[in-house]
This record gives sequence, structure tokens and C-alpha cells, in this order.
Amino acid sequence: MSRLKTVGSLCLVALVVLSGCAAFESGDSGTPAATSDTDAPATGQSDEQTATQTQTPEPTPESIDHPTGWNESGIADGLEAYHAHYEALYTYNSFTRIERSPYLEPHQTLSSIGRYDQDAKLLDIAYNVTENGSTIMEQGEYQSEKQYYFMNGTDSRNYEHAERYSYDSYMKHRTNRPYARSGPVYYAVSDVYYDGAERIVRDGETMFEYQSNELQPNGTLSFVPPVLGETTAEEFSMTTIVDGDGMIRQIEYEITYTIAGRGTFTRTGSLEFTKLDDTTVNEPDWLDEAKAAS
Repeated sequence: MSRLKTVGSLCLVALVVLSGCAAFESGDSGTPAATSDTDAPATGQSDEQTATQTQTPEPTPESIDHPTGWNESGIADGLEAYHAHYEALYTYNSFTRIERSPYLEPHQTLSSIGRYDQDAKLLDIAYNVTENGSTIMEQGEYQSEKQYYFMNGTDSRNYEHAERYSYDSYMKHRTNRPYARSGPVYYAVSDVYYDGAERIVRDGETMFEYQSNELQPNGTLSFVPPVLGETTAEEFSMTTIVDGDGMIRQIEYEITYTIAGRGTFTRTGSLEFTKLDDTTVNEPDWLDEAKAAS
């Protein structure tokens, strides 16, 4: 159970990581060449013993330090953690960003899938808003270097086109890197209290799983839609997974809140960065129409 947080009119900034095979030198007969006594180590030890003594042990999950800005309890420095995430993210040539969050009303959900290719200077983002499971709005963005296209509509579509600031500038703004301190990455390092960290291994990579069951003061503002009226957070839980470089790989949260005079609602949200260096950005199906309309 979280602390009770009561706020007035809410405003949400929504959209919203071999062993080497040793080959024996062999003669024509295919048998390993014999080793003379002069080839033995000066210590009198065998090659196998020497290799064992000089081998550097692999780090265990328990020996890996916490990421920048994080510690064994949770956040050590929120801004350091925030910037470490984006520093790590931008080392990848391509990635996919998947987000789901509450939208304007309690029964509305905004989902987005963004694909980014930093080498090719391409991005494609698809947005979908549902209400009780039914789509009520679709939008899309596509950018190739400075050429930007926007689509809005469900039954009928409207298009916009502009030649604007560079892909790099737009992507840094869109993913909130140093500018707008908002969005789920920022909320995860600024608006919750964590209970501690657990080291986990995913696909052979050690990561840190942080659990939270409590919002910081005013943290409610970040996790519910911008509804009007007195709102109280009743329960909250979140799991944040951070890799060793400080990049937040995944966030999942659930919040139950009451709006005075309207009832109690439970909402879930998530954020995931995936397909690192393995994302392909394709032209959306509406791009030809957008070009023809521009």
C-alpha cells in the first residue's frame, strides 16, 4: 500500500546487451607435434597449470557494481541515472522503443512503437489510442534526415510534411535526453521510492531489478491521466530493470487511484527498449499518400 497522495487538477506529460578453441599445430600425419623438454615452462609446471594460474576469473553477478546513479537500495542520484540511461541508449546504432500509458480519460490507453536508426537517420513512430479496447485514434511520424511526415486519423487520414531540424536534434528531443525532464524514464528515477535491488541474468547479461510500492510526494502526477478533480493514489507498484551500463531496459507499473465523485480506477503502463542494434526502420504504409499530399 502506498502513501496516500492527494492532488488537485492533474497534468500528465503524455505521448508520452567463447571460449577460444585452441587449435593444435599438426604434421602431415595429423597427430599433434611433440613438445620437447625445452618447451616446458621455466617453473617446471605444465602448460595446463600455468594457464589455470594466469586465467582471469569471469565476474559473477554478485561482483558487478550497481549502475551509475543507482545503489543497492534504489536511486542514489536521479539526474545521474537519467543521463546515464540516455548515454547508454545512444551508443546503439538502432533500437526499438515500446510504451503503453494512460491517456486522457481513465479508460483510454496510449500505445506507441518507435523504431530508430541513428546511422541511416531514420525514425518511424506509430501511435494508437484505445478506449475500452477499441481504437479511437491513430497517428504516425516518419523522418528521414530533415524530411518529416506526420499522419493523423483513423477512418480518414490527414498528412503534414515539413523540412525541419535534423534527425539527431529531433530524436534527442523526442526521447527527452537532456531537455524535457519528463516521460517514464524520468519518472522512474524521480517519482518513486524503491525497496531495493536484485541481480538477475537475462540472455547471459547481468541486470538489476528494482521494485517500488510507494510514490514520492506528487508522484501521482506522473502516472495517471490529466483528469480534473481531487485524485488520491490508493496503491502503486513498479518494476524497473536496469542494465550494467545504466540503461533502463524495462519498466512496468500499476496504479490504483480514486477520482472524487467518479470512482476508483486501476491502470497499467510499461516502457521497453529492445532490438538493440537489430532494428530496421521501414517506410510506413501511409508515406506514399503523405508525399503525394505534400
